[in-house]
Formats: sequence, C-alpha cells, structure tokens
Amino acid sequence: MKKVPLSLAANYVSEWNTWCAIRELIQNAIDAGDYSIDINFESNSISIESNGGSIPVSQLLLGNGTKSEDEGKIGKFGEGFKLALLILARQGYDVDIANGVDKWRSSIEYSEMFKAEHLHVKIKESVLDEQFKDRVIINIDGLSNEELEEISIKYLPENHFENKEFGTDESYGFHVKGDKSQLFVGGLYVCDLDTEDDEYAYSYNFAPSKLELDRDRNAVCSWNLQHEVSMLLVREGNAELLEELAREDRPDVRGYAEWQSSYGGSSSGGMSFKEGISSIAIEGFVDQYGCKAFPISAAWSETKKQSIYDLAVIKGLKPVTIPKSRYEMLDKDKLQKLEEIENAASFDVISHLEDLIQRNKKHMRSKVVKELNETVGYLKLLRGIK
Repeated sequence: MKKVPLSLAANYVSEWNTWCAIRELIQNAIDAGDYSIDINFESNSISIESNGGSIPVSQLLLGNGTKSEDEGKIGKFGEGFKLALLILARQGYDVDIANGVDKWRSSIEYSEMFKAEHLHVKIKESVLDEQFKDRVIINIDGLSNEELEEISIKYLPENHFENKEFGTDESYGFHVKGDKSQLFVGGLYVCDLDTEDDEYAYSYNFAPSKLELDRDRNAVCSWNLQHEVSMLLVREGNAELLEELAREDRPDVRGYAEWQSSYGGSSSGGMSFKEGISSIAIEGFVDQYGCKAFPISAAWSETKKQSIYDLAVIKGLKPVTIPKSRYEMLDKDKLQKLEEIENAASFDVISHLEDLIQRNKKHMRSKVVKELNETVGYLKLLRGIK
C-alpha cells in the first residue's frame, strides 16, 4: 500500500458541509456520462458509480483536472474531488473508493514535514477484479437521515425532468418540494431564488454552459440569471404566461426587455411573438385598469413619473404605475397618446429657449435678447440650476 500526501490543510474550506462534498462527487459522476446514484436510508449510505474509466493518480495533484476546457461541465476548477475527500475525512465519514482495480481511502493525518494535519490518500493497487477496471464506485457510510434527505432534495435525477412544466432539452422550469423556488445547474442545487423582496414563480435547472458559478457553486450573477430565465420563457412561446408573470412583477421576466429585441420567432397566423405578447399585454392592461388607463413604468425616475403623470391627467387619462417588465411588453403605438405625452414630458424648455436665442439673436433687438436670457435665468433658478 502506498500513501499519497496532498497539500490540503485539515481546516481548508471550513465552511463546506457534507452536501458540498457529496455535490462534487455527484458532479464528477454526471460529467462521466454513464453513472448511477444510490441513496440508501436503511444503511445510511450513498453510492456514486461512474463508468468509462478510472481516476489517474495524477488527479490528486492540485491544479490538475480533466474538465477545465469543457464549458458543458461545471467542474472546471479541478479541485472538487480533492476537496470532497478532505471534507468527508474531516467529518469522520468512511469513504471507500473502488477506483478501477485499485482501492482508495482518504484520511487526515499529521505530517512531520509540515508539522500539521492534512489530507492523505491510501492506495491499495491491483486488489479488485478486472471487471472493475473502467469503473469508479464511491461508497460513503455513516450519513444521517437529515443529510441523506438534503442530498435527495438537492440532487435532481434525470427522470425528474420528465415532469417539467416547460423548457428545452437543456434548461427547465419546474416546481420542487417545499415552498421556495430554487436554482439548479446541471441537476445540482445552487441556491434559493426567493428573498424577502422577490419571489420567483418557478424553480429552474440550467445546463452548466448557461450560467457561470463561483468556486463554491452557491451563487450566480442575478443579471445573468434573469437574462437566461427570460430567454427560456420566451423560447417556450407562451405569451400568456409571460404576461401573467409580468403582471405579478415576478423576477422571472425582469430580463424580457433585454431579450425581446433579438427574438425572431413567430406564433400562429403569421403574427410575430413580440406582437402576440403585446396584444395580450394591452388587453390585460385595459381589462384591469380601463380604456382610459395610461401606463407609467416603475423604472422611470421620480421626475419623469411626475411629469408624465401630470400630463396624462391633463389629457383626461388615468395614470397607472406598472412594473418595468410589463411596461416593456406593451405596444406603445396602440395606447392613447403615449408618444405625444412622453415627448411633452421630455421637452426641455430651458434648452429650447437657449437654442432659440443662439440661433436668432442676430435678428432680434438686444432688449429682447436680454429679456429672454433673464427668463432663462429665472427658470434655472426655479429648478436649482446654477
């Protein structure tokens, strides 16, 4: 038997728990393509098996991975496997690895060289039958029921997606057990999507190439997430669903404005998807607020909101503030006097007068020019412009 020392201190990534370690091992199996996961509550164990080759000893070298150039696989940092062994050994779990014809077992031991405890992997060579030479089987015993339950919730087997609500072959929208919406990448849990201020309508699973994760795989850029979710919903072609989510101001459709301009699909009758959703959005808006309703985007500045609100009232319309995503779905040309009011609200009197004076001062008496400049000065004073 030989022992391979790894330069991973016993307390490295101290914030990682059992799920973090199991997640890495499951991810490696998923990346292998031919795999099976067995969660056994009776024996308090989990078995993770992958076929298609054994793990070379060189994989134990930090920085030496096999997936760094593959965008279709999450594990691009090359250290997930080593970290998983470290965490499980630190927590005292029995981890037996049948690696081809060899047996591996990880442990944390004291090193005289480093004067500290760190990870070691003991290897017994050529002790298994040849039938195992292209297989890796990782058995972890001693897990609690709570840990096994967490794993069963945070790992979504492929057959889970047979009951998906919508989505393509690579990405899905669905509901999972529990009250919260969640994000999965490659079938593995990343984070809860709900916060105190926002509640996604669905949980989502994306292919690893769609979303970039940090090393700990528990966070994602919110802008990228909203963009990908909106793309998924638009590709689904369900205009009614999009309008409903926008009406509820769900973050699921916050990225719609960025996506709509580049979407070129069409629905039945030759109507473009954009036109179709706009028609549904206008119908829903008028049904909810009446034919005199005038939309104001919640994303506008307070000054613009107030200006357009006042102008709409003067025109005899009923101003209604709605979420940005819902506003972007409306066809502005089909709503009453929208362009006229927005143009009026954006009209800058001071700039207009200054330009007027500059262009015509040669043709005006000096007294008129002086009075107009004084008028501009009074207007700037009223607006607090220096």
